[in-house]
Amino acid sequence: MRGRVVLVAYTMSVAAVQTLVVLPGRNMTYFALAMALVCVIMSGYWRRHGQRCWLLWVIAAALAGSGYAAVRAQLRISDDLACFFRDRVQHVDVVISGLSTGDDQRRRVVAEVSPDRPKGVPRYLTITWHAPWRSRVNLPALIPGQRWRMALLLRRPRGAMNPTGFDAEASLFARNIRASGQVRGVPVLLAKHTAGRPNLMVQRLRYILRQRMRTLLDKHRYVGLVVALALGDQSGIAPLDRQTLNRSGIAHLVAISGLHIGWVAGFAAGLIAWIYRRLIWPARWTRRRAAYAAATHVPAQTVAAIAAWMAAAAYCSLAGWGIPARRVFIMLTVFLGAIVCRLPCGGWRALALAAALVVTVDPWAPLSAGFWLSFAAVAAILAVTATRNTMQPLFFSRQQGMAARSDRSGLPSNETDRRLAQRDHPDFLYVDPPLTRVEQWRQALTVRWGAVRHAAVLAGRIQWVLTFTLAPLLAFGMGQVSLVSPLVNTLAIPVMGAVGTPLTLAFAVAFLLAPQTAITAWLGAAAHGVLATAMVPATLMAQWQYASWPVAAAAAQPSLIALAIAGAYYALLPRGLPWRRLAWGLMLPVLLIKPGTLRPGEWRLVALDIGQGGAVVVLTTRHTVVFDTGLMFSDGSDSGGRVIAPYLLSVGRRQVDRLIISNRHADHYGGIPGLLAALPVKHVPCSLRFKCCQAEHGTRRTFSGVSSLCGRRELGL
Repeated sequence: MRGRVVLVAYTMSVAAVQTLVVLPGRNMTYFALAMALVCVIMSGYWRRHGQRCWLLWVIAAALAGSGYAAVRAQLRISDDLACFFRDRVQHVDVVISGLSTGDDQRRRVVAEVSPDRPKGVPRYLTITWHAPWRSRVNLPALIPGQRWRMALLLRRPRGAMNPTGFDAEASLFARNIRASGQVRGVPVLLAKHTAGRPNLMVQRLRYILRQRMRTLLDKHRYVGLVVALALGDQSGIAPLDRQTLNRSGIAHLVAISGLHIGWVAGFAAGLIAWIYRRLIWPARWTRRRAAYAAATHVPAQTVAAIAAWMAAAAYCSLAGWGIPARRVFIMLTVFLGAIVCRLPCGGWRALALAAALVVTVDPWAPLSAGFWLSFAAVAAILAVTATRNTMQPLFFSRQQGMAARSDRSGLPSNETDRRLAQRDHPDFLYVDPPLTRVEQWRQALTVRWGAVRHAAVLAGRIQWVLTFTLAPLLAFGMGQVSLVSPLVNTLAIPVMGAVGTPLTLAFAVAFLLAPQTAITAWLGAAAHGVLATAMVPATLMAQWQYASWPVAAAAAQPSLIALAIAGAYYALLPRGLPWRRLAWGLMLPVLLIKPGTLRPGEWRLVALDIGQGGAVVVLTTRHTVVFDTGLMFSDGSDSGGRVIAPYLLSVGRRQVDRLIISNRHADHYGGIPGLLAALPVKHVPCSLRFKCCQAEHGTRRTFSGVSSLCGRRELGL
């Protein structure tokens, strides 16, 4: 218990540094590290004298974590774009190190600047390349491993400065991207391949697989989901599909999360263990002592754990080693390392150690909501399974099941008692009659059905506990809680996880081995068909009016979040504690309390940051007015869905009473589709005609704004 407290203190101290507005100076950082060392020395001195002070270890861990995170942050900040190079064109040599996004007229990619770069130019930057205005010439492909000489207009990375929404600057900082560059002129391709770089070779392989998958499944609806499951690249998911995934609560199924890596690792472990256990029989028949010794002295569990780790490493490499993949891989490494080394490392201890290792490798992991969601989900699962430790495993031998579930004779209880009495009588020599084949099959089916029933009950309980446990974190991070998530996950996890993920990975492997064969096309069509089948109920349930419950961000204060988390933790404790069931009610303040409304006669004007264009929101006591909606982006999303709708939901507004469009320029009306998809609009007092391009359908449709319009149907979207 004390070791887990020390690890948690270290993890929380590293996460606390990421919330500081100003980093501590170097003197303060060195002082914290020195005090941590002093605490460790004092604890060792007292232990030699027969006294243990584990509180000193907690203080030392907290000081060491804060000092380590501050040092890493200072080193990253030092690799910043110098003022001399800002808003200036600089000729640099770059190596493409990521997958490009965009189309033939606009590309965006992460690149690594050559080591001989000028001092003051960061190592990694994002490159944006636009085709000339009204040019029909397509841009060349940016393939990982290529070396280019470009003239770049360098700038510091910038994100929207809104009170709610995605923090782009924090995400770029966590990925060590400290500058952005726009291509000027015509770049020169210096080399098509960069030898000796394993990471670039993996990225190049991912690029080839993505292009081939998109070419083969070009006319299919959910090609973006197939690519996301196989490679972790979610750039091809349409905005409408992304909204469906968020409202239905299954967005984690299309990301490289612990569920998919667990499926891959479990499948590899089961297959290798099944093969390894059967090596002993050929060894006996052919007298191959080496194979017999290996199968006898090396446990099958150890071999299965090593195979699971290798399979997880291969899958994470195929997914590009993103932040979620690295986090899950480290957690899996801790669990499997404890199994291989035969260490007494329980679930809670391994979870705390995994969290400490994750923040050590990546101190900026706590900036992402996935860090807290993944560890909270694993903690909830451990709490549920700890109270259900009496459940029999799903796969065990028939003899064990018969001994555990019923008497071997298969007779009724009174007849069994009589047989047992006769069996123990000294004057009788009783021999159990052999079971018939029908009785054996009946007992085997009974045992299997009981195991499946218990597993289904446990899975359902885990799903409901996860829904309630993660609700405060989802409310604070995403501003909404999916109400249909338990039902949709119950239907989608077996389909997308147990069937869709293996088919998608088999599809990727078939592309590597035989890209032009019929079996590759069949695997691609089968994977897409499975994902399309799973998306049918998710789409239907996401269209319900109350599919998700919006939570006002102003009401989700840290105190209410802490109260909700404490209630969930108390409710998951073992049985026997007073008022344990009622602890779930501590989550109601986060979900139901709304921010304070304006007093009669007051009004508030908010100018949202959307980049080019305008988007102004006017709030009164009972009305919401939106003036202009910004522009539409090249990926199909717009300012209405990205910025305006999240802000209105965060302040507790559920509809727009009046939408005013100032003029017919694209940077003023481009966000109408996203706004209408998220919130109903009661009145649009305009008579202009606009053209709106919906990227998810690939068509251009015209709608006219007239009085008393409500919803998407009247606007023809």
